[in-house]
Amino acid sequence: MSAVLLQAHRGVETDYPENTMPAYRAAVEQGYKIIEVDYRLTKDRIPVMCHNRTVNSRARLKDGSLLPDTVTIADVNYSDLLAYDFGIRKGERFRGTGIPLFSDVLDLARDSGVALKIDNKHFENSPEDRESVYRLIKRSGARVAVSCFTLCDAREVRTALPDADISFDGVSDESFLSEALEIAGPGRLQMWIPVQFGLASWAPKEWFEALERTETVKKYAKLGLWAIGPEVFPEAVKKYRPWAVETDGRIKPSDAKAIEKKLY
Repeated sequence: MSAVLLQAHRGVETDYPENTMPAYRAAVEQGYKIIEVDYRLTKDRIPVMCHNRTVNSRARLKDGSLLPDTVTIADVNYSDLLAYDFGIRKGERFRGTGIPLFSDVLDLARDSGVALKIDNKHFENSPEDRESVYRLIKRSGARVAVSCFTLCDAREVRTALPDADISFDGVSDESFLSEALEIAGPGRLQMWIPVQFGLASWAPKEWFEALERTETVKKYAKLGLWAIGPEVFPEAVKKYRPWAVETDGRIKPSDAKAIEKKLY
């Protein structure tokens, strides 16, 4: 069996401020092969890296204090976000960390060879904004997968980004998988199924039920498991034999190799 790839959720978010360049660089340095990323568009239509619509849970004023008001990314320009510190919340050594541009992350991915998996909130944007992001990705030369909600989304990605992987969450219906593979192309379809632990606890019940049909999924797609910690990693890898596992940073690639060696 090939070694399981590890995907870093928002970078190495356990040890670094999530969705920042230090977290992404740490993922590259520690040997993660894929980084899951989220972007949001500012008022002036610049894609920046953030999971939430607001920055308040992650950003602080330059002196480290809480923001006095709610700051919604879509309501402010990129230049406005430069007033905030996105690292100090995680520790003094990250003081001065700014919010990354999506283009910065694409450059890191291209230069390092790591792949990016772009969260499906991409499809919350207008067609015009999505097209602008596709152009940015194509110019970068980075390897990406784009998470989709629907087969229509998948067709859009395949047209815009012929070399991208197409990703879905929690699907195990064989007719859907067959059509998704036809759109994605051989070796280009990823199916991510949650394991009921930690970061995945919010997922719909039917997504967890898809674990019962992982052999069917693997007939059509590369099987990913998310988002699990070291407590269940050995059992999950042995039982489901996935192509990749998403983790928040508590499983390091070096540790995963040692665990797999004991399993097989």
